[in-house]
Amino acid sequence: MLLSELVGKNVYSGKRLCGVCRGIGLSLRSRAVKYLFCSDDSYKRSYSEFFVSIKNVLSVSDGIRLKRLRAAAPSSAVRFFTGKPIYSEDGVYLGIVSNLVIENFYASKLITDAGQSYSAAAIAALNDAVILKKQPNFPLGGCLLEEVAMGDNVLSQGLPVGKATLRSAIENGKLIRLTTSLAPFCSNSSDI
Repeated sequence: MLLSELVGKNVYSGKRLCGVCRGIGLSLRSRAVKYLFCSDDSYKRSYSEFFVSIKNVLSVSDGIRLKRLRAAAPSSAVRFFTGKPIYSEDGVYLGIVSNLVIENFYASKLITDAGQSYSAAAIAALNDAVILKKQPNFPLGGCLLEEVAMGDNVLSQGLPVGKATLRSAIENGKLIRLTTSLAPFCSNSSDI
């Protein structure tokens, strides 16, 4: 799913139209999409804004359907919109945010207006502009291409790999199994 597929969609609670999705609330630490940033009407001069937790999203299709409308106060998440300038940590201008690839409500790639893509794990700061840090070391920031058993837990396909995932793999003696399930070392991948 792309951020552009969410922005502009009507938000419904039951059959009642609640507003329009304007952007997302993104955790910079985990890259998880935690909230939908919505407004009641974009055509009025004054409108009200509200956040809805991703936990309350029932489905996304022609509109965004909620289990229930329960406005949330965002914590540990930043507002993410398209149209912001992107800079490297060295101050080099990289373009403008044109889209964000979202997989299982985790941001995976940032796409610029010039078609360049960057790992969402490289987002260091976000306010009036997006600041990208150097790409993290492998396997941090990668996504699992297949399920991986970790003791009593099973890590699902598409889950981004963070420090906690690495710690768990080391504790369970599954570090090699974890890294071989990531690109470019996935043993089941036919396009390598």
